[in-house]
Amino acid sequence: MRLVPLVIAGLVLMACTTDSDVRQEVNAITGSPGSVPRNLIIMIGDGMGPAQVSAFRAFQDDPETVAVETLPVDSILVGNVRTKSMGAPWVVVDSAAAATAYATGQPTWNEVVGLDASGEPLETLFERARRQDMGVGIAVTSEVTHATPASFLAHVDYRKKYARIADQLFDNQIDGRPIADILLGGGRTHLQREDRNLVGEFENAGYRIAMTASELTQSAGSDLVLGLFAPRGLPAAWDRDPTIPSLAEMTRFALESLSGNRNGFVLLVEGSQIDWAGHDNQIAKLMSEMGDFMDAIEVALDFAEADGETLVMITADHETGGLSLGVEDHPFVADEAYVWDPRPLQQLDGTPLGMVIGMEPGQSLLEAATHYFPFELDAAERELLTNAGSGEDAVVALNLILDRRTGTGWSTGGHTGVDVPLYAYGPGSEALRGSHASEAVGIRLNQLMFADRGQAAER
Repeated sequence: MRLVPLVIAGLVLMACTTDSDVRQEVNAITGSPGSVPRNLIIMIGDGMGPAQVSAFRAFQDDPETVAVETLPVDSILVGNVRTKSMGAPWVVVDSAAAATAYATGQPTWNEVVGLDASGEPLETLFERARRQDMGVGIAVTSEVTHATPASFLAHVDYRKKYARIADQLFDNQIDGRPIADILLGGGRTHLQREDRNLVGEFENAGYRIAMTASELTQSAGSDLVLGLFAPRGLPAAWDRDPTIPSLAEMTRFALESLSGNRNGFVLLVEGSQIDWAGHDNQIAKLMSEMGDFMDAIEVALDFAEADGETLVMITADHETGGLSLGVEDHPFVADEAYVWDPRPLQQLDGTPLGMVIGMEPGQSLLEAATHYFPFELDAAERELLTNAGSGEDAVVALNLILDRRTGTGWSTGGHTGVDVPLYAYGPGSEALRGSHASEAVGIRLNQLMFADRGQAAER
């Protein structure tokens, strides 16, 4: 990376000023002992903007009731996070830069993991927790080496250097131990390689290894667990078989394991593939992954309510897809001017990709889709499917039909610069109220967890 020294100096100065201002504010807010959390659960819906939340609220609504059923996050909205990265005029942040900011309180360049603007390693919140002998864990639906979890555990100049990130999951140690006690997600191909078998190294270091949901269940009571449930990312929630745990199940397991640490714990939970659904403009997969994430949120909030000493922070890194809900003069909903109709999604038993993968040999796409969709295809849709190709082209055709039926629009296959929602529950949540840059959120989390750590431990 070529960086202009004066630009770097200005950015560092800006970060320092922000740090000082935010620390004063957090100190003022958290002056009472009861407002300091013992545990922290960070939950990131990767790619989850306001429209994604609105879409899922409509999707899960019971049409038999007058009121719209609420989501578990609706009562704990405290603000939003701005999604600008370094650069001009307005560079939208990616997962690596956003997660690094949340983990360290410092802004950095897109695609950079755990490094500052000049390429120097930054101490992460998880590393600070390990130095305090706290429990540390991650539960994600991506690879455990993906940008968000990597930014809390590793230091690499490019987010797609998966082998280097995998090596650091083990090699980055404090007091002779890897940073994370619990690592749950996908990514076997990155940890079991020809040049290095990190799964074996974790096992030799005392970690219980789980490759299926049942093996994870059998690992209950273990303090050190590596769970890798897919070669890369996990299948979409609607397409998973019983051998693969849900995000809620992984979250529950991590909490049960980490809560035994007398010094408290930090846990990262990521609904990773909300972002992937947005990149691919797949509304059915988006509902699949939002549901998986909301179920995990319920597990975390239930734990925090019972525990009383746990801060749960829920947000996103950025929005993905430029999702829009509703069209004028919906072709399938009469007498309404503006409509977004989730009903075509509510009876699906899998994503379009899962349907294509599960097609019988020799079966046509039109025949398979006729059984898959909970509505009768019209002539235009039948023609689209008849002329569609196979594989990815078939998936695109199915998604186009769902967009048309629901009134879903997309402006991009990438990230957008809208603010993302910020939710918080538990001690310290007041410190997160307002609109923040992502690095300001990171400063607040670090300050809440470590500024008065000794005092909190005595209580």
